[in-house]
Amino acid sequence: MEDARSIMRQSADALQRARGRSDADGYTVRLGVSLLSPAAKTLDAWPRFHERVPQLKLELTCRPRPIGLSLYDPANL
Repeated sequence: MEDARSIMRQSADALQRARGRSDADGYTVRLGVSLLSPAAKTLDAWPRFHERVPQLKLELTCRPRPIGLSLYDPANL
């Protein structure tokens, strides 16, 4: 039961952090990028999206990969 309570507290904390990061004046789309999933097509299309919804913002984030993990092993993606 204590494990469940801990998970619920962690979930509530994560939601609070996510809400704190939201923009008061618009919406932010966070896109995770990496060598295996580049954002080139999204960046090419972004001006059209932004033109239609100017308050929309794009934030690219990179998920760091721990050293020593193979890029070619699907278990590490």
